[in-house]
Amino acid sequence: LKPLLPTVIVFLKEIQRTHQVKLLYLQHHDLERPVIDFLHAEALDFELVCGPPDDLLRGYARTDFVLCQMLHACIFAAAAGKPFLNIAYDQKSIAFGKLLGVPESCLEHREVNLAVLEHMFASLFQNRTGLNMRLEARKKVLRLSQNRFDEQLVEETERRAPEFAGKDGQPGDLSYISE
Repeated sequence: LKPLLPTVIVFLKEIQRTHQVKLLYLQHHDLERPVIDFLHAEALDFELVCGPPDDLLRGYARTDFVLCQMLHACIFAAAAGKPFLNIAYDQKSIAFGKLLGVPESCLEHREVNLAVLEHMFASLFQNRTGLNMRLEARKKVLRLSQNRFDEQLVEETERRAPEFAGKDGQPGDLSYISE
């Protein structure tokens, strides 16, 4: 993150100037405090939102668009139905973007420069309604898949329950092999 911060700060200041936006920083952990202090020292104007997951989800829900680096920020943005641009430091975020059907929403950190950020943001921000619709449609498909998995898991657990019953026949007891 440290090598990218100067570019990201210039980019965010430009976004504030050209789009008249209000920025939110959604703090997930106390370890982010030095980054927040640095952004304040660089005169970046933003509202800080921190707290338990429900507070963060409400913060994400207030956004029109999310710029992030961490996978969990992508997850929160998608859960809130908000399009995002993730500066991916590893393949997890890129795989998540592909899983959601929005691979264009992830940018490898090695590719980051001001021109690329501006271009990608402009394209994604302009198409944020379409991205939102794609995210919601994909979430429905994934929810159906999750429901099918849950049903199969329950069926398999019920089928195999007698294998794991103890002498009193109660599920959850484990039979141990005597030595």
